Amino acid sequence: MKYLSSEMADRLTEALVDYASKKKLPHYEAGFLILRFSGCRIGEAQLVDRKSVVWDPFPGLWLVTLKRRSRDVHRLVPMPEEVLKRIESILESASMRKFERSNVRKLMHRVGVRPVSY
Repeated sequence: MKYLSSEMADRLTEALVDYASKKKLPHYEAGFLILRFSGCRIGEAQLVDRKSVVWDPFPGLWLVTLKRRSRDVHRLVPMPEEVLKRIESILESASMRKFERSNVRKLMHRVGVRPVSY
């Protein structure tokens, strides 16, 4: 399994937020914040919408679990409050359906981030 070190994740977060800002692609900023702080898969991040954001019992996201044996499996993942506010703000006007795996991988290579195996 491949992982990003904390330093790599920070560099990638900064690069993706900058890329999303320059290209006017707010769903990429939201998508990577979701990936970075929830640990979910890209396909799970694509399913996040405004209804996924919850504030009670704690700030978090309801995520659809894709690798499941039964249907309709969800999990509540805690998120930092400021990050969740930013995601919620972006989801007011952007759809996560356009958040594509290939573009995330291209950006990782562009900024020199290579996941490592443990």
